[in-house]
Amino acid sequence: MFKIENILRSIQSLASDKLPTKALQFFQKYKKVLIYFLFMWSSYILAREKGWLPKKSVKGKHIFITGAGSGLGRDMAIKLSILGANLSISDINIDAL
Repeated sequence: MFKIENILRSIQSLASDKLPTKALQFFQKYKKVLIYFLFMWSSYILAREKGWLPKKSVKGKHIFITGAGSGLGRDMAIKLSILGANLSISDINIDAL
């Protein structure tokens, strides 16, 4: 695991070598805000990966999909129909529907 102090030291060493002094002053001035942001962002990523965040249900919802004849549109139409959504689909190629 990375420690926040190590990350900040890396940022500061990069900042002292390559960034202008205004950017270095910004990092020093807002160090606590950056630490808070990194903590909140990593907490969100952890919760998302573990499945702790609530999922929105599409069961019974009406969804309109354009480009549903091929590619991503087709994949989304199949996935959403499996999840129980009511679909309206369209595509330039009518035969592909």
